[in-house]
Amino acid sequence: MIIKNKALCNKCKDIIESKHVHDFVSCKCGAISVDGGRDYLKRGAKDWNDLIDLSEETEEPPKPGKTIKEEKSEKEGFKWLVNGSWK
Repeated sequence: MIIKNKALCNKCKDIIESKHVHDFVSCKCGAISVDGGRDYLKRGAKDWNDLIDLSEETEEPPKPGKTIKEEKSEKEGFKWLVNGSWK
């Protein structure tokens, strides 16, 4: 279960948080984004090195139907990671 859905931008040092489903939030320089609130973790970044995940989760199993998925968006070089594990 997701407690906090947030991330830190290594470029502008902005900490952003998505607080509810479809609450798409970007940092002030536009390098990273988060989405999903407490329903799902969705991350966007032009470069994954710009994003430090600060989300908090409990040990409860994920909801059925949620998968790890990476896809490219229409923005050149911008990628999304949905419900992934950050290492």
